[in-house]
Amino acid sequence: MTSNKDLKRIYDRIWSGARDRALGNAMACDSPPEFGETRWGLSLILRVPFRESIAGICPELIAHAGGGQFCYDSSNFHMTLRSIEGYRGDIPTGDRRARIYAERVAELLPHLRGLSITLQGLTCGNSSVLVQGWPSVDLQAFRVALFQALEGIEISVPGGEISAERVRNTAHASLLLLNGPLADPAGFVEFIDQNRAREFGAFTPEAAELVFYRRTRKETFVETLASLPIA
Repeated sequence: MTSNKDLKRIYDRIWSGARDRALGNAMACDSPPEFGETRWGLSLILRVPFRESIAGICPELIAHAGGGQFCYDSSNFHMTLRSIEGYRGDIPTGDRRARIYAERVAELLPHLRGLSITLQGLTCGNSSVLVQGWPSVDLQAFRVALFQALEGIEISVPGGEISAERVRNTAHASLLLLNGPLADPAGFVEFIDQNRAREFGAFTPEAAELVFYRRTRKETFVETLASLPIA
């Protein structure tokens, strides 16, 4: 189980690991994926409401980060529950593996009944700014159960979550991806510092989605393969 105290330590560690790099304008870039990479693969997500409390901070964030960065919007803002595969490009409707994943996920979604997620604070990793999420139920129990339920299914392009001990352990939603150097490193760091506890509201997800991504430097499309009701 990952408690909110554990989550705070994780979010704090993410920012402490990136803060000096940001000040030195030495952050990494999130480049579009290539076939076989462990990132940007077929995933299980929750769509997150892109409310004014979040949209309203984007102009100032972009001013410090630089206009060439990618900022999420209402069409693609999301929280990843599990990255199931590595990147294999577009996935057609009716994909055999996606159908199997959907069946297994549907069996486990009762674990998430009653889930609400409070959005509070920004953190920043090596190549992205994140909105911190604080779930009301134990997401790790669901993630581990899902990993176990999918064991034995042949995955042609493996993802990064290769064991039950290495499933993701946060509840964040990415807000901005870095495509290049920061325009104002000191201002960027100050902005993150000032918004580490900013409140963005809470939401109750009604469904989880299996998706694949189309990611370019300027756009990120989140394409739904299956929408699975939680309640």
